[in-house]
Amino acid sequence: MLVSGSHTIILPTSVGNSGRIYHIKSIGATPVTINCSGSQTIDGSASMIISSQYSSAQVVADGSNWYVI
Repeated sequence: MLVSGSHTIILPTSVGNSGRIYHIKSIGATPVTINCSGSQTIDGSASMIISSQYSSAQVVADGSNWYVI
């Protein structure tokens, strides 16, 4: 997914999506926030921010949370 401008991406639940991978890349100069559904986390945090232009994050579900890979 390519994102330009200040956006918030909400990941779907990882329950039932074990192994699903999302790659999110910021093509704009403003931060992109990635949030989880409910109480799920990304590497133990409720959200993560892609703060610089042309940076990206790739996350994978394990069936209960999301992890940066």
